[in-house]
Amino acid sequence: WFWSNEDFTEATNLHTFDISNSGETLYTGSGRINGTVQDQFSLSEYNGTLRVATTTGQWGRWWMAEPDPMENHVVTLQPGFDSTTGLPVLNEVGHIGGIAEGESIWSTRFVGDTCYMVTFRNIDPLWTIDLSDPSQPSIIGELEVPGVSTYIHPIHEDYLLTIGLP
Repeated sequence: WFWSNEDFTEATNLHTFDISNSGETLYTGSGRINGTVQDQFSLSEYNGTLRVATTTGQWGRWWMAEPDPMENHVVTLQPGFDSTTGLPVLNEVGHIGGIAEGESIWSTRFVGDTCYMVTFRNIDPLWTIDLSDPSQPSIIGELEVPGVSTYIHPIHEDYLLTIGLP
């Protein structure tokens, strides 16, 4: 579906459901964001806001003469309604991009108002992103260590455990 397709752009379709009532599932909205999601830890819902970490770019597209470079993003979305159809949708309320250009996400963990993200090319930056205001995500820290972390786990308010490769 994307072989030799120069116009292909990665995107992720999101659909949300309310499962808070036992035996009942309620559709609450859909949205589409640019990029691909690494795994389940790259998505989080907190205080009514869906937070998603994605990678855009065209890594591995060997058939392309000049593939778009990779970069990473954190997008925040909140439920709403389409003004034309009245259907539930997910509206983008915040975005921060340009994180670790030329690298892809290897692990992400959302903890409260904070996103921890590890990207990788040759060194493993751990990014700390403040999401306390969903409409204004901002990078508040970066730590570079050798290797790459493939899993992030919070063990205390002030400590993270990361597991990875040298």
